[in-house]
Amino acid sequence: MIVSLNEIETTILKAARGAGMEWGLAEEAAQAGRWLARRRLAFEVPLLAVLEAEAWRADARLDDSRRDGVCLRPRRGDAWLCPIRAGAWLSDLGEWAPLRIERVLEPLLLLPFAARRAHPLELSWAGVSVLIGAATFAVRPQDSPSLRVPRAEIVELAASPAAGPPESHDLESLDVLPGVSVDLPAWSKLQGFEARTYVPASLESRISGAGAAKSDND
Repeated sequence: MIVSLNEIETTILKAARGAGMEWGLAEEAAQAGRWLARRRLAFEVPLLAVLEAEAWRADARLDDSRRDGVCLRPRRGDAWLCPIRAGAWLSDLGEWAPLRIERVLEPLLLLPFAARRAHPLELSWAGVSVLIGAATFAVRPQDSPSLRVPRAEIVELAASPAAGPPESHDLESLDVLPGVSVDLPAWSKLQGFEARTYVPASLESRISGAGAAKSDND
């Protein structure tokens, strides 16, 4: 199934709202989904996992007393951090310091937020390293079968000493393509969350004043 980037962003926004995510965070999730879709990276299953787990409800604790940088971790030892909330925090981080994020769901969703930084970053988890910046995207090792892991005990982020190779595809041209192929089962479940935002037709018509409250057939 081919879906446009605009539809992807809109569906994710509504799905996140339907799952109970607040507006600002839902907008971040939608933009992250579009970013991943443009690069033909998995977005449906990771976002669905976050919504189903209601991961954004987990509280985080920032430890900036470490000599080797700062650490973001769940307050509860058995919880998992939301990558959207952690990513939004990363986007707002002022002066850069090496960062360690512990126990985070779907670390792939951190990439769109790391790309907003002024300088390239290197993110590492589960034996994979990603060099990322505004015009940089490189995976090490290059033959890595997949960037997606459901959970990562540790994600390391550090400023990259080199800009690295540019992205292998023309991002501007992707915006004018018909769309991208989606994982249909996961997409259908996202649409299920989206449907929660709809007002029932009968109630909607009453609110708008359409129709009559009772029959006028005398």
